[in-house]
Amino acid sequence: MVAPEDGIGQTDGVDEAPPGFASLKPGCVSWKLVVPGFFRWFLPFAAAILAIGYFMAAAELAHQQQLRDTKAEERIVLAARDIELQFRAVVSDLRFLAGADSLHRFLRNAPGARHTLQNKEHRYYFTDSHALAEGQVFVSPLDLNVEHGKIEQPLKPTIRFGIAVFDTDGDKAGVVILNYLAKNILDGFKELFASDQGQLYLLNKEGYFLSSPNDGDTWGFMIKGRQDSRLKTREPALWVRLNADYAGSFNTSDARYIYARIHPLWDGLRSSTGSTDLFGRSHTDVPPNEYYWTIVARYPPLTITNIIGKPSLIWFIAVALATAAVSAWFVAREAQHERAHVKQLRRYRHHLEEQVAMRTAELATSTSKMELLLDSTAEGIIGTDRDGNCVFANFAGLSLLAYSDEAQMLGNDIRQHIATLNHTPDSMSNGKRSLVDNVIESGCGVHLDDGLIVTRDGGKRPADIRIQPMMQDEQVSGLVVSFVDISANKDAEQRIRILSQAVEQSPVSVIITDPQGKIEFVNAKFEAVSGYAAGDVVGRDPSFLRSDNDLPQTDDEIRRMLEAGHSWHGEMHERRQPLLGADSYRASLRYQQTALPPVAHRRRHHAVQRAGTEDRSTGALRFPDWAAQPATGHGPARSAHQKGGAGQ
Repeated sequence: MVAPEDGIGQTDGVDEAPPGFASLKPGCVSWKLVVPGFFRWFLPFAAAILAIGYFMAAAELAHQQQLRDTKAEERIVLAARDIELQFRAVVSDLRFLAGADSLHRFLRNAPGARHTLQNKEHRYYFTDSHALAEGQVFVSPLDLNVEHGKIEQPLKPTIRFGIAVFDTDGDKAGVVILNYLAKNILDGFKELFASDQGQLYLLNKEGYFLSSPNDGDTWGFMIKGRQDSRLKTREPALWVRLNADYAGSFNTSDARYIYARIHPLWDGLRSSTGSTDLFGRSHTDVPPNEYYWTIVARYPPLTITNIIGKPSLIWFIAVALATAAVSAWFVAREAQHERAHVKQLRRYRHHLEEQVAMRTAELATSTSKMELLLDSTAEGIIGTDRDGNCVFANFAGLSLLAYSDEAQMLGNDIRQHIATLNHTPDSMSNGKRSLVDNVIESGCGVHLDDGLIVTRDGGKRPADIRIQPMMQDEQVSGLVVSFVDISANKDAEQRIRILSQAVEQSPVSVIITDPQGKIEFVNAKFEAVSGYAAGDVVGRDPSFLRSDNDLPQTDDEIRRMLEAGHSWHGEMHERRQPLLGADSYRASLRYQQTALPPVAHRRRHHAVQRAGTEDRSTGALRFPDWAAQPATGHGPARSAHQKGGAGQ
């Protein structure tokens, strides 16, 4: 499961993976799912390896072919060099013999020996040699040796080297001819190519085989029945290609040919075409550059199969394919793992998106409710950042600060809306540290029960202000400033103080009781008239002040009137604290004109007594000068025995 990085999913349920995600583990992917991926990876790998193997084989094929061609060309050059050296050695020996004194003496002194030797005067090489000028050397074509008019058996390939011999007078004395057995040349030539798999051919200028793997094809120009054993006749197209240049190589459908011409003669040597007839004459002379043999090496064609069949390449391809197979399997398995993981991650992401959407909706609803709640409260609430700049304001806060829109308030410094006791805004505290700064630095809240809020237009209102820090990671991240306009409270307090002073300083006795009739308050006049101190009467029932002359019905009447929300007016006998030396105003028993109005909203009752005293000798009721007379509309004053009355 991927751990959330940004806090999303930290609430209950969001950080749980969807079903099946946590069960995915390496190695649990079925091989049936891996096989298609294996082939998707292995086949390209195999194709690439085979292509590499093919190009390697092709490169090796070209290399092997080039190597074989180079070796064949080098051997041809060596063969030509060897033939030239042998020719030079023979020519040197021939010139030596032609100049030897013993040969000259033999020619002068042994004319009778001719009948013991074969007569070669009809052979072409004798006539061609005899026609030479002094110093010239004749080299015959390569053909077979003939003895006594027949081709010698076994066959002896022979080259004749001839030179005319002149006496001291410059007259031609004879001809010296050396028969050079060409077997040495042919055998040496074959030895050079003995290690090759090719076939070696030696052709004369007319296209007859002088040497061939098949001996039955050679010497067709001399042996009867072999006249068709001629490359020019058998394969004329091949013959044309061999004669297109002095040396080269080319491929046919079934072989590769490498060829080169050997020119063994040099300037000063002469030759002729020779004669296919045993006793025929040469047709024409042949200059040295026209005297040549063609060496042809025929090789089976090299193909890719020849190279691919090599163990080294087979091992390379096998190892590469095995490595590719193993790699493709692992790659396919990992790819399948990855696809499975991606699939699960998509499911998990979808799950998270659903959870986030749900939580976002819940948060939006909660935020809406919170905003509604904040906007519904009568208390102004301002949120700020750590610098004291406004980032939130509820409706009451905007109204109390005389802003019509939150945008007008956002970004404002809250210090300019808070004033201290001296009516100075907190942001203009004359160099002193402001309350806002103290809260930000200390992290402790501040309560001003008699502070002031400064409105947008500069007006001031008394307010109860609280500044509380918002803590995050033990650091102050912002402030919450709440305030309530207490202007009405201040006015009410002023009125209460005035009324309190009026009651306290009233010339009439005032008693206030709770709903159970217990005295809660008496004013100074009561203390003066009754002689009781406030501490003596608070908490007691006022009945202890009445005399025994009051009828019980009076209490019931008073209770009914008060419970019905009506005032009771009447005359009561009041018992006062007896004092020695008291005058008529301080008699122990006197009449009091009494009013009992209820305090409905607090269910308190208070009595207002209009004090008067009765002279005991005459029974006349007298009121002091400051005492108010009974109110009109309540009837005349009645005694407490039967004079109680109701009023509204």
